[in-house]
Amino acid sequence: MATTDQLMQTLQVYGFPSQAYWRAFEVDVLASCSFERPILELGCASGAFTDLVCGHIEAGIDINSRAVEIARTSGIYERVHVQDARNLEDKPEFRTVFANSVLEHIPDLHSVLAGCYRVLLPGGKLITTVPLADMNSNLLFSSQGWVRYRQDRLSHVNLWTMDEWREALNAAGFAVERTRRYLSPGQIHLWDTMDGVAVVGTRRVNIGSVSQKVIDLLPLFLRRRIDSLCCNALRSHLEDEGGDNGCCALIVAVKQ
Repeated sequence: MATTDQLMQTLQVYGFPSQAYWRAFEVDVLASCSFERPILELGCASGAFTDLVCGHIEAGIDINSRAVEIARTSGIYERVHVQDARNLEDKPEFRTVFANSVLEHIPDLHSVLAGCYRVLLPGGKLITTVPLADMNSNLLFSSQGWVRYRQDRLSHVNLWTMDEWREALNAAGFAVERTRRYLSPGQIHLWDTMDGVAVVGTRRVNIGSVSQKVIDLLPLFLRRRIDSLCCNALRSHLEDEGGDNGCCALIVAVKQ
């Protein structure tokens, strides 16, 4: 389960509670992984999350040029550049490929998995976290209209079952070493209740983005006070680990 310390960490990075809540569980499950170097991160964004999980790493890519510019100044990556994860190089040079809540957003995912296999050294690992198909059954509303709306707003194009992930990874040449499910149905329902409010508006201007800008303008002691209040409010919702019913999964797959 995620801890209050992990939630406080993510609250200090992500202003809106729903994103911090989700990320706290990812920090928790990824803490159980061994990240062998050198590491390539797919969809690195600014690098703030990676800094919480494994600190400085060798390489990162992202399709968003603005995010890459921020990542370059973060000191987290030895090198980082704009690149589509579907067009990875052919040279095997990494011991770990890391993708946190990224693969569910990329069309033609089989090309991505094939690229991950190419850039990994023999015995190297793909470490990824992904939401599963079960997520859509536990949102705030059960109507198909709401499910489609949320899937569109979240840009989820690959919400698969665990069996589908295993099949895709095996087809790419990987052996699934282990999995761990997290975020229980009740926790997903709570997350969507919070996040459903955050996305009211347009993709660029919504309650979540406006709230973040307001929070960024506050003095540090007020921001920390808000973080503390959020942490206390969510404390009792960190305990359920999800188990076999978890709606998201950590997957560790090995290049054979």
